[in-house]
Amino acid sequence: MQRDATRGERIPEPVLAEVRIGAELKAAQERGEVATQADHGAGIQASVRTADTRPATLPEIGIPRQRAAEMKKLAEVRAGFPGC
Repeated sequence: MQRDATRGERIPEPVLAEVRIGAELKAAQERGEVATQADHGAGIQASVRTADTRPATLPEIGIPRQRAAEMKKLAEVRAGFPGC
């Protein structure tokens, strides 16, 4: 566990894991590896991915959109506290 620099409290490992997942989801969306809401099309990709297919959607990688939003928000908050 790491300490929360603002309160001196320990941050539970599951929360730290969600922070890391959120940060990686955001980075993957910026790299174009995971679709954003603007990219999202209807349906599930049914073919083999190639360089010209659309990025994976959150449901395709098994992450509900609401949880992804929560994890990305945690990553943003943590980024604001470099000592955490």
